[in-house]
Amino acid sequence: MRVIRFASVLIFCLSCNVPLRVGEVARVASPSGRIDAIVIEANTGPKASSSYDVFLVPSGQDHNQGIHIASLYAASRSRTAFGVNLKWSGPGELAIEFLEASAAEIMKQTASVEGEQVQVRLRAGVEDATAEPGGMLDNIKKRSK
Repeated sequence: MRVIRFASVLIFCLSCNVPLRVGEVARVASPSGRIDAIVIEANTGPKASSSYDVFLVPSGQDHNQGIHIASLYAASRSRTAFGVNLKWSGPGELAIEFLEASAAEIMKQTASVEGEQVQVRLRAGVEDATAEPGGMLDNIKKRSK
């Protein structure tokens, strides 16, 4: 019965032809230079909000090599710009800043990467007046054309 249910769900998902766009949209090195904080944006299309997942990795590594520390859904940096900003407040202190989000969750309050302890904080209510309008991934794609 599980196989039939799984196959039905798979066929339904494939028939919907929903494109999933995923990409790294921000990478910020820690003050020591040994750790990178990364934001990955995922979106299923123009009518869906994006999700933003934040990872800590050894410098230069892919997010798959890191620790998933936070997840946000429908986050914005201003009234016209979507996404989040990463700010190292100091050695071992990372703030994930955003104006508002439908959902925001810290997966790991403290993480150890490359022998360094990092405290993670969510900072809601922070507006970035300089952020480009639109989604972070769309803006990167526009700039690369």
